[in-house]
Amino acid sequence: MNPDYSRWTLLLSSAFFGGTAYCVLTWLSIGFYPGHISPLDNYLSVLGNSSLNPSGAIFYNLAVILAGISLIPFYVGLFQTFGEEGRNRILTLAMTIGVLNTVAIMMSGVFSEDVYDIHYLASFSIFLTWIPVLLLTNLALLNQGGFIMWTSRYGLVLGVIDTLFMFYVLLFGTDTGAIIEWVTIFSFVAWTVLLAIPSLRNYRALSVA
Repeated sequence: MNPDYSRWTLLLSSAFFGGTAYCVLTWLSIGFYPGHISPLDNYLSVLGNSSLNPSGAIFYNLAVILAGISLIPFYVGLFQTFGEEGRNRILTLAMTIGVLNTVAIMMSGVFSEDVYDIHYLASFSIFLTWIPVLLLTNLALLNQGGFIMWTSRYGLVLGVIDTLFMFYVLLFGTDTGAIIEWVTIFSFVAWTVLLAIPSLRNYRALSVA
């Protein structure tokens, strides 16, 4: 087997690890939450608040940190598969911003809602950097055709939703709108997995050719 294929397969597969870890640990954190939690009323960050979720906060904060770490190799693998061909400048810019995005994600887990000001800044940065990552990445990949094209369209819609969420937070704050955050986050997790699958196939085809 081509050693390069094995290496980049491992990098892209980090999307499956990160997505699974985030969902499982979030589910565990919800199970420990002492009160009622609803996507309609509560932002996900409350799960990481040790005052509100003393036994389950560690699980959610770990979920966020692992998700951020897993995105770094995912972005590298994605660029290796598509970015170097023709030196795709749009994808290069998207992946560069993606690195900043991973830092923001990890920081929001390190500084949980207990440290509200820093956590709010990190969380806001996550959604803010997702806008160019989603829009630029999916625009760059839109002409690939097949499943990647449909995944890219899904990603563009998600980018628009994330943009609207940012405007919502700026206009109305975070007292409401929790459901939009839940939809955006879990949809992003799904997008990374959906994009990793055809990317792995694409790189395998390139390595065999």
